Amino acid sequence: MPDLPGLRMFALMACAYSALAVLVFVLTWRSRVETRAMAEAVAGLEHSLWKQRMELQTQIEVLCAEREIGLILREDVDFRAVLDRALGVVARLLGGRCAIEIHVAGQLRAVWADGKAWFDRGMVKRAKVPAAPAVSEAGGRVEPWKLEVPLSYDGEQTGRAVLRAEMDEERGRQLRAHAEEIAGFIALALKTPDLYTRAVEDGLTGLATKRHFLNQIDVLVEQARRDGAPLSLVMVDIDHFKKINDRHGHLTGDKVLKGVADALKRCIRTRAGDSAGFRYGGEELSILLPRVPLAKAAAIAERVREAIEAKPVSGVPVTASLGVAQFDERTMAAPEALIARADAALYRAKEGGRNRVVAA
Repeated sequence: MPDLPGLRMFALMACAYSALAVLVFVLTWRSRVETRAMAEAVAGLEHSLWKQRMELQTQIEVLCAEREIGLILREDVDFRAVLDRALGVVARLLGGRCAIEIHVAGQLRAVWADGKAWFDRGMVKRAKVPAAPAVSEAGGRVEPWKLEVPLSYDGEQTGRAVLRAEMDEERGRQLRAHAEEIAGFIALALKTPDLYTRAVEDGLTGLATKRHFLNQIDVLVEQARRDGAPLSLVMVDIDHFKKINDRHGHLTGDKVLKGVADALKRCIRTRAGDSAGFRYGGEELSILLPRVPLAKAAAIAERVREAIEAKPVSGVPVTASLGVAQFDERTMAAPEALIARADAALYRAKEGGRNRVVAA
């Protein structure tokens, strides 16, 4: 006969162990659910605090940028220095890995790339946004980011800016919320009275300034060295200009300068927005001719000389001496060497009797 009391005891013990196992499982599962819920709540709270910290940090950075640009405008009077430094402040807001385009009157006027501002012909060097790490310091995935904003100040629209950068999604969202303020920084730098005109255009002749010339020749020499393309420079000096001033007065001298500049402009064709003619200083002008070899540059210089001679100003006959040189990478380490060679050719033209073209 089976041992019924023993079997009952065994069944009771089995049921007890099963119930205990179920209880342990339920408690463990509940604990895990509660722990997961608590972890998710803590993570959500941390993310919320991180977003608030990011927003506060962005606001502080924008306010600091506004203050810094205000100081720049008080310290600098040169348009290029103002815009270069202002764009540098904006670039830091974007994280440094960025490119900024400034469009004014429908034309691309400046580009921030490679850590500096490029103007006019320098924009051919327009750099792409440098490669960024796949994950930002905050742990977010880095993505391409673009923002296009109108530039307006005191109700007047001055242009538009295109900003490109690499940043995580949250940082991009934070900066978009401050787009109007960022655009205001750039517009303020652009709106600084007459700075751009004073920086790039001579008030008397309408030619570009010497400062602009020095900027352009740096860029063009670098481009010629990189592409292996010719670059020629023509230096123009009005003959006996001091005698004209002494004999006919400075007002007539100014008219002569303007007339020579007008003749120069008529003889040179450039793309819209490009500068080729410059007032180098006093009665000396200059012409930069990218992708033009020496022989062709000398022919252009002769055309300019003839145009100047053909049109007296206020009854005063005017002639000019011109020196032409071409950039040579083997013998010219810097733009100054090209200027010196063109100046030497100009000096020989003057020594040779003036009113002539001499090519180096």
